[in-house]
Amino acid sequence: GAPTPITAFMAAGTKAAAFGVLLRLLHSGFADSALISARWISGLALLAALTMILGNLMALVQDHVKRLLAYSSVAHAGYLLLGLIAPVEVGVTNVVFYLVVYAFMTIGAFAVVSVFQSDGADADHISNFDGLWQRRPGLAVAMGVFMLSLIGIPPMGGFTGKYVIFLAAIEAGHPVLAAIMAVGAVIGAAYYLRVIVAMFFRAPQAGMTEELTVGPATRLAIAVSVAATVLLGVIPNVLLEPLARIGATLVQVP
Repeated sequence: GAPTPITAFMAAGTKAAAFGVLLRLLHSGFADSALISARWISGLALLAALTMILGNLMALVQDHVKRLLAYSSVAHAGYLLLGLIAPVEVGVTNVVFYLVVYAFMTIGAFAVVSVFQSDGADADHISNFDGLWQRRPGLAVAMGVFMLSLIGIPPMGGFTGKYVIFLAAIEAGHPVLAAIMAVGAVIGAAYYLRVIVAMFFRAPQAGMTEELTVGPATRLAIAVSVAATVLLGVIPNVLLEPLARIGATLVQVP
């Protein structure tokens, strides 16, 4: 597979850039307050449903954490697509908020995985995370925060991000898509919890007692990502309120 930093960039960075451009194009291309016109709704809804379903199912069968995160990023793209169906003032708020939260929790998770990558090509196999709590408790707690946030467990930022998009889908008249999102979240919990179980509820495998080295840059990336993931869950309005004002401004722009 690709090196971990590249995979992290593809999962988080390119997604943020793509949705940023898409938001810009959709808002510039349609004059009314809807983020997209009715003729685009069905196609976007179908794309959202397919990405949520396929992304989660592909991630479910992965035994390597890096691949698990990469395939799950497809499902998260589906969640983001739901935000594009909402009116512009809501869509901008929800999509950008989720993008920010997703970037932090994904980059943080890949940073933890990168610590294992130095041990070999197969080092990110989920079995190598067995007993991480006993070996490096700090790494285990950080990865636990990222996994819980990706699942959507409160009070993590991922919960707020999914919650506002779920409500927007309901209010926009798409209960089926909201139901698919809920089912996808349950499937996601199944594979993210595998990592948590390995770290906290299994003993380290034989020959896995060597020290895991965490460089200064990696340590900083993990610490900042943990802080942002928790902060945006505990105090989401620190970002939601400014984004809501931006969304309201966009509605008023002719």
